[in-house]
Amino acid sequence: MPRSDPKNNTFTDADYALLSRIFRLIIQEIRTEEDKEKLAPGELGINYKEGAFYIRNPHNGKLFSPNSLEYIKQILEKFEPGTNIFNADRINGIRFYTRLSQLEWVGLDFTPDTVIRQMTSPSIFLGPILYEENFESLNWPAPVGMCMVYKGSEEDVMLKYYDGLTYTVYEGQYNRYDHMFVGWSTTNGNAGIYVSTVGGGLTPQIFTDKPIEDLNTLNVRVTETIDPGASLAANNGEYYPIVTSDGEPLATSIEGNNIIMLIYDEPEKRWVLLESSDAVVQYQLRILRDRVAALEDKLANSVTDMSKEFNEKLDRIIAMINTRPGNIDARTSVVIVDADNTTHIGPINDFQSGLDKLVVNYGQTLLREGIDYVVSNDGIDLLNNVTLKTGDVVQFIVLKQEKPNNF
Repeated sequence: MPRSDPKNNTFTDADYALLSRIFRLIIQEIRTEEDKEKLAPGELGINYKEGAFYIRNPHNGKLFSPNSLEYIKQILEKFEPGTNIFNADRINGIRFYTRLSQLEWVGLDFTPDTVIRQMTSPSIFLGPILYEENFESLNWPAPVGMCMVYKGSEEDVMLKYYDGLTYTVYEGQYNRYDHMFVGWSTTNGNAGIYVSTVGGGLTPQIFTDKPIEDLNTLNVRVTETIDPGASLAANNGEYYPIVTSDGEPLATSIEGNNIIMLIYDEPEKRWVLLESSDAVVQYQLRILRDRVAALEDKLANSVTDMSKEFNEKLDRIIAMINTRPGNIDARTSVVIVDADNTTHIGPINDFQSGLDKLVVNYGQTLLREGIDYVVSNDGIDLLNNVTLKTGDVVQFIVLKQEKPNNF
């Protein structure tokens, strides 16, 4: 047997074979207190004289001596010899789970709710999920992915699921009062309505007990492929088209076993399909901005039409007066009301009742003599409980007609 010289006197294969039959585990020997202090974090030593093991805790650096073989077995189970990584499941009081088998097996497949219930608190679960056939019945968003659960207490739970097929991140909704998992969504704080499609092709349907209102968010599990150009009906109602976030008709198929997010746009009678990068609140605001812009355009067109109608009525009045002999002199004045509940305005500049023709314009609306007002003392009295308030503007056009010299 060669002397111990790792550089010049190495072991042969035969030497290793011989040693492997003699030694199963070579542990650092502890003879003195200095030997104990030299133990690295996670390293195991033995004092043959005392018959005791010594281990350096890798998390707090303290030296301790286990008193049972079960303790040693538990440590060895957490050690990966191929990578020399010590995988402890508790750090600073927080327990870590990296696979479902670390939780108590109850003879059933794990759902998000069973995972949460079997985790101690405080704890974190970060592990792979693989349920290719029954992921839907188990309430996972996708067959393959990574799940992360933070459980601070029985009431405080946060969940996330990363879909390894569509690269979508889902957030789990947890009812802290009932201690129950509710469902998944793709946005913060908006669980939406969870439904599954019935049928596919161009005419899929959905059914829900909850009323679907304008700008509601629906998380829809697609059970059969939805074709391009498809329309969707809710609760046996009318079919409305599915459009993309830019308003274009659906141009690609949506394969079965996908979860999609739809926003119901009631005024436009359509379902808006959101991509995974879309934020629900952001798109809802976009829809509202579009509606406000459309309303502003409508109001602007309405004001233009009212102004056009006013000018046409004024032209007809002037044309009617022009049939009488003499020249027409139109004099315009404006009155700004200086008190609330005003029902009389007068006297009106340049107006002589009985001689002149009066046109009254209030808010781009021509008031009708005998219906909306009556002439009184070179002014007007408003009728039908019409009152003016401070700041209202009333325009008067006095049409004077000069008699011809030979009239």
